[in-house]
Amino acid sequence: MPATPHDWNVAVVGAWNLAILTPQGIARRLFQLAPETPVEIQVAINEPARIRVAHDGLLVAPSDGRLLVTPVKEISEAELSHAAQIAARALENLPETPVTASGINIRWQFDSLPDRLLTTAGLVDDTLSDAGYSIVSRFMRRTVKWHQGVINIELTENRDATGVLTFNFHLESGLVADHIDWLSKVHEMVSTAQELNTSLVGTKLQ
Repeated sequence: MPATPHDWNVAVVGAWNLAILTPQGIARRLFQLAPETPVEIQVAINEPARIRVAHDGLLVAPSDGRLLVTPVKEISEAELSHAAQIAARALENLPETPVTASGINIRWQFDSLPDRLLTTAGLVDDTLSDAGYSIVSRFMRRTVKWHQGVINIELTENRDATGVLTFNFHLESGLVADHIDWLSKVHEMVSTAQELNTSLVGTKLQ
């Protein structure tokens, strides 16, 4: 039942101004770097995409609808907290940005899903199989209340019994202050995800 942290990130949904969040703007406003400090700029070659700025183990990807900050050096609580601090700094530096939601995503990828997590074939699965369809993946989602937001608990099960367990700590609000407060709760979020893992999986995942 090997499981590894996978694609932890921070997302803030809002009408971000890309004329401000240029590579130079990200370096100065979010990373608080001196003008001469170099940063890595990533651009897709074969498909249209926004720029991404990499610095200090984080990848910042702005779009007109979402700001995504992802730890790339390592996946850990410390690096997720760092990502949340950068996202909060964007809110503090651009408080006029209309925002609607923010989320902290904590995921584990399983080489083999434990029996306690495996979804059981129900009436829908049986009906699809009887009709000649081969089920290649299953998806389960539960949403529970947590503080002023929710936790979306999602399990994706692939045909080969591999899968991903996701804890999405999601807040909807139009107030910047609410999102800054939400992004400050990473330690509690990781602890909560660990506790839920203990209950759902049977062992504590790192």
